[in-house]
Amino acid sequence: MICPKCGKNAKVLESRPNEDGSTRRRYECQTLHRFTTVDGVLLTDEAKHEKQCANALKARVVRQANKEKQNDRT
Repeated sequence: MICPKCGKNAKVLESRPNEDGSTRRRYECQTLHRFTTVDGVLLTDEAKHEKQCANALKARVVRQANKEKQNDRT
């Protein structure tokens, strides 16, 4: 990786995964500048829509289960 400030080579200090599946990397160049990058996957509009539908279905199932629990109590 090349340092965005001075253009010299930089080495990775730390690399860790984020909850969203991306990877955060901390770098330090030869002149001691530090910077961070985040590498991840960009979802297409279709993938975003599918994810939203899956989340909506999951929420609907949870709401239905909660209704059934309330009905059982009464």
